[in-house]
Amino acid sequence: MELSPEYIDRNMRQFVRKALKTLELTAKAGRRERRRRADREVTFSALSHAENNQLSATDRYFNPDVLFDVMGLEVVVQDRLLAEALAQLSEHQRNIILLKYFLCWTDRQIGETFKIKGDTIRHQRLAALKMLERLIKEDEAYE
Repeated sequence: MELSPEYIDRNMRQFVRKALKTLELTAKAGRRERRRRADREVTFSALSHAENNQLSATDRYFNPDVLFDVMGLEVVVQDRLLAEALAQLSEHQRNIILLKYFLCWTDRQIGETFKIKGDTIRHQRLAALKMLERLIKEDEAYE
């Protein structure tokens, strides 16, 4: 069975129409997607300093962290000056400071661990902070 030239011509026209319609819709969807992305796009210069810092990472090769062991828990201190000052405190004072400020324990929790009243821990913590401040100021004076 042979196809008539009119039948072939009609089918070719239908195919061309559908192909053109598909290309037209694809182009329209692409333009819509580009518009949508442009509306949401933010340039780096429009970002605040804090937002810009969230997009970056800093590698620290020559600034090693200092690890302190507090009752089996590892506490990382990244500031060299603070780590040196903490190392000069007594172990008890250093543990109180590290538990309070690095591990976010309350004075009551620290007191229960050391079997000391929370008020006593608070006084010891404040004394340790004063000593820590003095040590840091002395180190800064030498540098």
